[in-house]
Amino acid sequence: MLASGDVDAVYLATPIGLHAAQGKTVLLAGKHLWCEKSLTADLAGASELIELSRRRDLCVCEAFMYAYHPQFERMLAIVAGQRTLGRIFSITSRFSMPQLEQPGFRHSAGLGGGALLDLACYPVSLALRLASAVEAPRVRLCSISDAAGFEVDMSGYAALEFADLTVAYLEWGFGRAYMNEVTISAENGSLHANYVFSKREGLESSIEIRDTRGTPRTELFPATDAFVNMLQAFARATEDATLRENLRREAALQATSLAALRKG
Repeated sequence: MLASGDVDAVYLATPIGLHAAQGKTVLLAGKHLWCEKSLTADLAGASELIELSRRRDLCVCEAFMYAYHPQFERMLAIVAGQRTLGRIFSITSRFSMPQLEQPGFRHSAGLGGGALLDLACYPVSLALRLASAVEAPRVRLCSISDAAGFEVDMSGYAALEFADLTVAYLEWGFGRAYMNEVTISAENGSLHANYVFSKREGLESSIEIRDTRGTPRTELFPATDAFVNMLQAFARATEDATLRENLRREAALQATSLAALRKG
């Protein structure tokens, strides 16, 4: 397949522990790479893929589809505009799910499983984007927990501080009730969104915005396939060097932040 001149790009959706070796093979074959999260199991592997893509002028992109949904794009616009919320004090995000009957690679250390790489990557990515981060935040607190009978980390929580002193409180875990949400606390109000990372087919999503007195108003968004939007963005990046470099920087910042959490 990689030897075929008819193949321009590869969407890599194998277990995380295989991404570094397989992604390198894809890039060495001269193909653009869009890779399922997390990009690799460690910072060294991610850095190698990013630098290889830069040398060969190819895309290397991490598949955070939620970032291409109108719900999240609206959140970004509200935060960036500053008129509605003003200064952001904190971002709180949770992503958890019950134990799966067939967890597959998620419970395998050798295949890059664990809650940090499979779940925490989402709220970390969200916090980086909402904070418009250009460098990894400081890890003020981090706990990554194992559980009896499992060979991978199963849950965790963290407090991150960004350069503008915005704080992100993140929580994630397997074996818990399903949660998938974000709350932003700010000077002039607050914002809350549920089902921000993953959405069942046909779901109409929303954002709840509260003013300084806590009075809410809701913005609604029609059901949208974020994967379609994400792949359209990928197609544009294959034709635009600036977009390719932006995606590399996003992937590098994400990998650096996850490594800081693991170290912390």
